[in-house]
Amino acid sequence: MEMSVGSRLKHAWNAFLGNEFFKYSHSLGPSYSYRPDRPIFSRGNERSIITSVYNRIALDAASIAIQHARLDDDGRFTEVIDSSLNSCLTLEANLDQTGRAFIQDVVMSMLDEGCVAIVPTDTDLDPETGKVTLVEYDAVVDCGTTLNPNLARVQTEGGLAQGIGMAMYEDIHYSEKGQVYENSLMQYKIPSRLDVGTIRVEFENSYEPNGPFGAKSIGEVVINTPSPAIANAVYNAVGVRVRELPVTAEKVFMGMQGL
Repeated sequence: MEMSVGSRLKHAWNAFLGNEFFKYSHSLGPSYSYRPDRPIFSRGNERSIITSVYNRIALDAASIAIQHARLDDDGRFTEVIDSSLNSCLTLEANLDQTGRAFIQDVVMSMLDEGCVAIVPTDTDLDPETGKVTLVEYDAVVDCGTTLNPNLARVQTEGGLAQGIGMAMYEDIHYSEKGQVYENSLMQYKIPSRLDVGTIRVEFENSYEPNGPFGAKSIGEVVINTPSPAIANAVYNAVGVRVRELPVTAEKVFMGMQGL
C-alpha cells in the first residue's frame, strides 16, 4: 500500500520517538507475514527516511574496525582471535565481498530482520571428485537476551546440524507416479555427528523490546544459515555456484567441468 509523504514523515517521527502504534503483523497470504515497523528491503528499493537512516548506520558500522576478540571474566579485551570469523570481519567474507562490505550487509540484515547469524565455514574439497567435507562451522547468533545459554547453545547446535543435513545430504526423488524413492533412512541421508565437523557457537546479546525479557527467536535463524554458508565456501574454493540443494560432489564436479 502506497503512503503519502506526510504519512511517511509521521511514521518516521513516531518510529524515532518510539511511540508508534502498529498492528504486530500484516498478512501476505498463507504462512507469510511481515512486521510493518520493519521495512523489508527485499521487496524493492523503496526510498524513505527510515531506509536512508538504516543505510547510513550500516555504512558507519562498516567503517569501524571490528575484530573477533577474547575477553576476560570482567569483559576486558585480552587478544584478537585468529579465526575464520576474524578473517570475515577484517579481510574478506567471500571471493567477491570484502570484510567492510560484509559488515555493512550484516548490519542491514539486522535492521531488516531484527536478528542475524554470522557463519564462517571451513571446508575441504577434493578437486578430483568434487567431494565436500565440512571441517569447522562457526556460528555467531544474535537471539536477543540469552535467557538460558546452555539451552540456547544446544538449540543452535541442533538447528545447525539439521541445516547441514539440508545443505549437503538430504534429497528427495519421485517416480512418475509420485512415489518417493527415498522412503527409509537407508536412502534418505542425514548427517551423523561425525559428518558435521567441529561446531562452535557464540552469542551476541542484544535487547528485543517486543520479545519476552528481551529475547528473540533462535530456531529458524540457525537452520537457514548452513545452506548459503556452505554454498559460498564451495564457491570460494573452486568458483562453482551450486544453486540447488543439496550441495553434492556430482554438482560440484559438473560445475568445475563447466557442464
